[in-house]
Amino acid sequence: MNGPETREPAGALPARLTDRLVEALATALFFLIFALVLAQIVWRYLLGAPLVWSEEAARYLYVWVALLGWVVASRRGTHIAVGVLAERLPPPGRRLLARLALALTALLSIGLVWHRLVIAWRNRDVPMVTMPFHFALVYAAVPVAGLLLLRLVVRRLREGS
Repeated sequence: MNGPETREPAGALPARLTDRLVEALATALFFLIFALVLAQIVWRYLLGAPLVWSEEAARYLYVWVALLGWVVASRRGTHIAVGVLAERLPPPGRRLLARLALALTALLSIGLVWHRLVIAWRNRDVPMVTMPFHFALVYAAVPVAGLLLLRLVVRRLREGS
């Protein structure tokens, strides 16, 4: 039965779907990095013909994995935190500190999105060394992560976290 008491809040399904897609993308990119590095080893040492592009691709994919991992860790609350101050505060103080942290995260996210969009735009025609892509694809990882993080902050503020 799906009565009113079991319904999820508006936007919960898209939020969960976005969360799962981000995790799936980060995981897929991680395994792609692994495959690229393994292919580089095989081609270089077993076939004697190194892949000139695989190291560059793995390096740039790692940027995406790191930034998507930041979003996943933020959602799960698994980042390293120093809780000395928060542990000493009464519950209202902890809530205030949590909201302050969310507000600062939102400001950081907005700054990252804005400034890195500019950098991505400026690098839209700068080619990568060994691949037929432009550096804007690498720089785009920062505003994408910033937007995902900002969405998470807004969701947490709406939930009252």
